[in-house]
Amino acid sequence: MRPLYDLVNSKLIQFGIFHETLSIDESMTPYCGRHSCKVYLHNKPIRFGYKHFSICSADVYPYKTIPYPDKSFDKNKPQHLEAVTKLLDVVDDETRIDLYFD
Repeated sequence: MRPLYDLVNSKLIQFGIFHETLSIDESMTPYCGRHSCKVYLHNKPIRFGYKHFSICSADVYPYKTIPYPDKSFDKNKPQHLEAVTKLLDVVDDETRIDLYFD
């Protein structure tokens, strides 16, 4: 799965980031089969599936996406903090952007 994510992320970022307003959020891809990475979320429209973290522009163009749980995450830090720091790797200058997340 990792080579697929790397390929998609390299294609998404190939032209650079041109927006000053970015958003980091999580999303679900529906999946009802059996797999160890499948997540169950109670009281949500999509209850079973794969969870992703993405950094997107104001017009919803994704620049990078990473799966949850990612094995490269540090076990001593909260996973949401690790996701935010990994997604901010694509930003060249953090001082000129407005970042929104929940």
